[in-house]
Amino acid sequence: MTSREFLERAGAGELIGIRCTKCGDLAIPPRELCPACHHRGWEEARLSGEGTIASYTVIRVAPRGHAGDVPYAIVAVQLRKGSGCSGA
Repeated sequence: MTSREFLERAGAGELIGIRCTKCGDLAIPPRELCPACHHRGWEEARLSGEGTIASYTVIRVAPRGHAGDVPYAIVAVQLRKGSGCSGA
């Protein structure tokens, strides 16, 4: 899964992570290498999106190319265990 596909699907309301086929580690957003074992094999892991907001910020002065999008929020979410993916 590419980062573009990840963002398009998230924008459509479908939250998908990727799970390493070697160690089972979960990555969101998609990456080329598993951060835990450096393996390159991935499978999709559908996520429910249920969790707790860990932190957030509201962007009021955006970088070039996004000035028309302000204000917008960026949120870090701690996904709930068992919410569509074991071990997350």
